[in-house]
Amino acid sequence: MVTVRIPPMWLPHTGVKEVQLEAANVSEIMVGLRNRFPSLKEWILNEHGDLAEWMNVLVNGQDIRILQGLDTPISATDEVLIILAIGGG
Repeated sequence: MVTVRIPPMWLPHTGVKEVQLEAANVSEIMVGLRNRFPSLKEWILNEHGDLAEWMNVLVNGQDIRILQGLDTPISATDEVLIILAIGGG
């Protein structure tokens, strides 16, 4: 099981700050989140099945975009953090 830290903006959808998921890679984490919290579907992946551009996923402090993207492998000891980009101006 992997511990995934949930962004504060998602708390109204999840009701929790962390979830435990069974996953071998980041893609399986995203699918697990969508299955557990259906209201997050549009927040997680875009229409092409890619990570939404406003999302950053860090595995042990490294952005998955510089690792293997959604195929980045995950082990039970890894820390997965989801950070939402916030714009404004």
